[in-house]
Amino acid sequence: MNKAKVAKLAVRTATRYPKPTVSGARFVVRHRKGLLQSVRMSRKASRGSQRLIARASNPGFREEVAAAMSALGVAAKRAQKMGATSAVEDRRVRELMRQAASHLSTAVRDEQKPRSHKLRNLALLGVVAGGAYFALKDRSATTAT
Repeated sequence: MNKAKVAKLAVRTATRYPKPTVSGARFVVRHRKGLLQSVRMSRKASRGSQRLIARASNPGFREEVAAAMSALGVAAKRAQKMGATSAVEDRRVRELMRQAASHLSTAVRDEQKPRSHKLRNLALLGVVAGGAYFALKDRSATTAT
């Protein structure tokens, strides 16, 4: 629904039910900080879920998670065969757990942001400003003579 329809509906409801509208407005005024915070948090949560969906569709992320699950499965199978006390001291189980942790940390690590080219942009701005200066200088010199 667009804003005009929502406003029209709100006015119609307010004229039809004035007492609940006033009490609702009083509640909103009284609890505005909490309401604004909950709106902000819900918007933030929806952005987070979109980022999570995008991350899960990334094939590199899925490969890393699959590799971690595979290493954990092999470690669990080996530990089950050996028994709990000897599995704690086993180097192979420890190495598999370390590999799984490494794969998971690689998968969870945030993607790098694209690098900003500050020096390049500054040089480009200087060239454009210089060109504009000389163009205006030549134009004012030709109109003055």
